[in-house]
Amino acid sequence: MTGAGSYSRRRGDIGVLLCVLLLSLFLSAGWRTFAAFPRHLRVFEGEVEEVLFGLPLRLHVLVDRPGVKVNGVMAGLSLGAIDGRQGFRLAAARAGSYRLRFSLLGLLPVREMVLEVIPGLEVIPGGQSIGILLRPSGVLVLGHRPLETPGGRRAEPGRDAGIVPGDLIVGMNGRPVACEQDLLNRVDEAVNQGIPVRMEVTRDGRMLVLLVDPTYDRKTGRYGLGLKLRDGTAGVGTLSFYHPPSRVFTALGHVVTESDAGRPADTSQGRIVEATVARIRQGRRGHPGEKVGELRPEAGATLGSIDRNTPFGIVGKLERMPAGHAAQFPSMPLALAHQVHPGRASMLTVLDGRTVESFEVEIVRVDARQRQPSPKGITLRVTDRRLLERSGGIVQGMSGSPIVQGGRLVGAVTHVFVTDPTRGYAVFAEWMARVAGLLRDTHESGWDHPEVGVAACGSTAAQCCRMR
Repeated sequence: MTGAGSYSRRRGDIGVLLCVLLLSLFLSAGWRTFAAFPRHLRVFEGEVEEVLFGLPLRLHVLVDRPGVKVNGVMAGLSLGAIDGRQGFRLAAARAGSYRLRFSLLGLLPVREMVLEVIPGLEVIPGGQSIGILLRPSGVLVLGHRPLETPGGRRAEPGRDAGIVPGDLIVGMNGRPVACEQDLLNRVDEAVNQGIPVRMEVTRDGRMLVLLVDPTYDRKTGRYGLGLKLRDGTAGVGTLSFYHPPSRVFTALGHVVTESDAGRPADTSQGRIVEATVARIRQGRRGHPGEKVGELRPEAGATLGSIDRNTPFGIVGKLERMPAGHAAQFPSMPLALAHQVHPGRASMLTVLDGRTVESFEVEIVRVDARQRQPSPKGITLRVTDRRLLERSGGIVQGMSGSPIVQGGRLVGAVTHVFVTDPTRGYAVFAEWMARVAGLLRDTHESGWDHPEVGVAACGSTAAQCCRMR
């Protein structure tokens, strides 16, 4: 009995020791590195990527076809052995998809990896403030709104002129209009100058010219039309980057939503125009600030057309390059998501007029292994004293401001923390380039374009633009 009891105790002690050893292994830095070993790695053609295995194992590597360099040596089907503790360097001379198998003694499989090699991509970072017009021009009529005249009677000059809900007011007195504020300013000018108000309206594909007699409204203290209107713009945002060879641009970093319905806005007839930052409303805790922009909706100020409204921003084609910007910020490589890391970075944006400036920020967190791409892959904090003094941090209208780190374009601002305007989110530049068609998989990686609704950082269709 004593021998049996002693044997049982020894077995128990051995079991406890094994549990401790296994627990120590699972909690070790090496095991965490091994657990994070990528099953799919994307690299640019000709670039070298450092990969850590984490465990003290001598591994044999097999590649399904020639073309991969390991530790600087081009190999055929057998790449020989590597030291798992020291890691190894991977590179490929040409684009394509390669499958690597790691094993012990060439017999016991340990890990597999798909190495996707894609052509490098250089883009020109943006930072310019832009106006996003969801329609070629025009203000949508939602309904009628009675005005109260000084004599106490009710007046509806828009209804009397024949304007009906669903009409799109595209011009006034021969000049295009792009938002409600612009239209009301034009009405004031016409009244002050004693000029008749002729509204150019589209209805069911037809153009109508209707004469409206503006009426003084005692409640607002100005002449009005008696119409409920909604802007045909999405306000002020920021150009993220553009690709000169294809003329493709991206902006905002998040989807543009219809504020009244929360669904993605229709941008099929949209365009981007030049914008000037007139002033900054400083952000503070609980109250995000705002860039107050003045837009130039006339045809000559158009920068480009909008092709798509994606979860990672609007995508379109430039009709002309932003003036003088390439000389200040030349083209640079675009970073893949796993190349972004916590640390110092810079944000390009406009605080005054049209001048793009660089401001210091810190990337505090990176979610490079998102299960599904989202506009919140990067968490950042504004550290630039001048930017903090001017704006309080990230404000509405900065959506799309490019983030640069280590000479690469890594992302674009998408959101501000309502409780802390010095902090915000950014989307990886890789996701924006993919939905723009500038980066393509060389195999079926399972990456898709999720249709996500995102709270816009200053870019909803109901936000009124300030226009010249």
